[in-house]
Amino acid sequence: MPTDPGIKGSVFEGLVADVNALVSSGRMSRADLEARLERVDLPYLDKKLGAACWYPIETYGRLLELLRYAEGGSRPDQYLRARGAGAAQRLIDGGLYSQMDVSVDTWGERVGKVMATLGPLMFNFGRWTSSIEEGDGLRLTAEDMGALPAVARIVIEGFIEVMAARALKSAVVVTSESLGSDSIRYTACRC
Repeated sequence: MPTDPGIKGSVFEGLVADVNALVSSGRMSRADLEARLERVDLPYLDKKLGAACWYPIETYGRLLELLRYAEGGSRPDQYLRARGAGAAQRLIDGGLYSQMDVSVDTWGERVGKVMATLGPLMFNFGRWTSSIEEGDGLRLTAEDMGALPAVARIVIEGFIEVMAARALKSAVVVTSESLGSDSIRYTACRC
């Protein structure tokens, strides 16, 4: 496993495709794109990526920031949440997470376990744990996440909302908060 903080290629590929689509559609010039990214980011835009490989989390963050700037408009956080929601929906549509179909009584436990296992599949750093809140809440804690770009935290909120809503078959609101320099708490509540 690589020692530098990274994100799985299966996640990174879609982001790179969306950045490249900005240029190919004419919504952003290649020169503007290059001015907004760092030199180390550019090779990833022009090469074949592997879904099972790890890619630098710093590059992921800068590409995500670029898309937020280019496509987020006046509601950049909603754009980021929608990216996370779309990623979760693609997993569900692919049939990979049929275990999300659970009873309402066990939604928090099941969603928590799934999310705690997805974190390490997407990131090669951090530790994820889940717990049930009193009432209808779920808490996920991600520790040792200092390398996670701030924009990614919002994407993860959207991801968790869709996964939890799938289990509940009703709306869920997810919030997150920093627990210091390297920990994040996500809280999912039924609406």
